[in-house]
Amino acid sequence: MDGWGLYEDHWRRGLDIERIARERGVSTHAVVCWMNRHGVPIRGASAVRARTRRRTRHPGTGYVSHYVPDHPYTQTSGYVLEHRLVMEKKIGGYLDPSEVVHHIDQDVSNNSVENLILFESIAEHTKHHLELNRTTALKPYSIHEWDKMQYQFE
Repeated sequence: MDGWGLYEDHWRRGLDIERIARERGVSTHAVVCWMNRHGVPIRGASAVRARTRRRTRHPGTGYVSHYVPDHPYTQTSGYVLEHRLVMEKKIGGYLDPSEVVHHIDQDVSNNSVENLILFESIAEHTKHHLELNRTTALKPYSIHEWDKMQYQFE
């Protein structure tokens, strides 16, 4: 283990000592000893907390957010909802604040691109939910498939 590689892993890549030890197949004690020997400073608890601040789940709602302070539509805390970031990546640009991202399976923690639909407005999203409720009432009597192209049940 060389000092520069440890510095890169710990400070630039943001890895903690346990992760560095796992990747290199040594004990955490060995990593700490090598860091001390090569003069690589060890991050304090505040630096670790700052890294964990980048992704969080909202208690009660289950929505996942990411800390993106330079995003044009960030919340006042600097966070952006993950499903909006996923949709922005898909369309290749920022979403307008009036646009609504809907979770097909209604699991707000499932932010895979296949599970998301973009609606132009709250009105369109509400219309979708009314259709969804109407179709759900019919579900015991027939099987309905979701048409991804039409954004509605067949």
